[in-house]
Amino acid sequence: MGVFPSTAFFIAVAVTLALPVASARAQAPADAPSPKADAVDPAKPGTQAAPASSASGAEGDKAQPPAATGAEAAKTEAAAAATVAAAAAVATKPLTGSFEAGVSQERSQFNQVRIGDSPVILIPGDTVRRNEPFRHFAAALDANLATPVKSLNFIADANYDSHIGFHSSDVDTVYTQGDIGLQYGLGKNIVGVKGNIERWQVGGSDFRRVRGLGIDMVSSLTDQLSSYLLVNLSTYRHPGDQSVVDADYRAVTGNLRWGSKDAWSSAYTLQGTYSRELNKGNDPALDVNAVLIRAAWDSKPVTGWDLGVSTILQGSKFGAVDPLFGVRRNDRYTGLDVNLGHDLGKYLYARLDLGYARYRSNVEGFDNDWGTVGVVVSWKF
Repeated sequence: MGVFPSTAFFIAVAVTLALPVASARAQAPADAPSPKADAVDPAKPGTQAAPASSASGAEGDKAQPPAATGAEAAKTEAAAAATVAAAAAVATKPLTGSFEAGVSQERSQFNQVRIGDSPVILIPGDTVRRNEPFRHFAAALDANLATPVKSLNFIADANYDSHIGFHSSDVDTVYTQGDIGLQYGLGKNIVGVKGNIERWQVGGSDFRRVRGLGIDMVSSLTDQLSSYLLVNLSTYRHPGDQSVVDADYRAVTGNLRWGSKDAWSSAYTLQGTYSRELNKGNDPALDVNAVLIRAAWDSKPVTGWDLGVSTILQGSKFGAVDPLFGVRRNDRYTGLDVNLGHDLGKYLYARLDLGYARYRSNVEGFDNDWGTVGVVVSWKF
């Protein structure tokens, strides 16, 4: 077997908010004046994995795991904004949503697609696609309803995201997600708990199903500084032979956000995540520990315009030497994202996305560079 098996396999690759994603802006509740409480480029980043081989039943030919930073870790910007906005939403619009459509041109060493806003690499046989135009459609529905208990809100969300190639279908992706839970306001803190389900599809077939529980808290520390904490517990399930990479995912994420009072209304975010992914088959070579650090700046240079820049560094270390590769695998990811958005009206918004990602590994043949440019139009209600 060469660097890549001849049969189709997947590589789920860790990504960050440095990929083009929709900006969700939310206002803080009146009793919790969170600094710049609008979210910074919410995303559903993915995970890292080596190829899954089905060439033989040999000990070395086994599926490789998604590396744990997770999809869940970098969802925190969106989650923080939703948490902060919940109380205000109840008082104004208990039901909100959005539709988004766009096109992008992507270039990479390997065939690459996204699950939600996170990339997944697909390498069918020896085929290599270096350039591919995609069309994108997403929809979201969010509910925030007051309960008879003071300061306690019922919350629920549903999301759909598709990423479809113009010239091929083998790397098409569809992501659906839903969660339901409660939020409780306690002074300048909002504490929430949510149950979550996800379904990931690639090329028209199931790739992963996720079940999880998230506990979070957002706090207004001063009139300019806020913090966010998320604890995530999830289970990953995969169909058929890919079930060898089924895993339990655990992550803790901390986030600090400072809103300046300059002319551009700049906001700065620093995020850190530690995560572990434990293989359900008790194979230590498929366990992954990961550390993620993200820094972001976003602003409003003039009325009706948004400008954001974010960067991310991530390191993932597997639990033991893998006999397939003969080494204990270590992966590194670096990403940069630039977004420029403009209000086209009360409900309509347009955005230009530029993104670059660099993947490096001590396993030969896994290095990859990815870039994208895209345009998105969204309607919010």
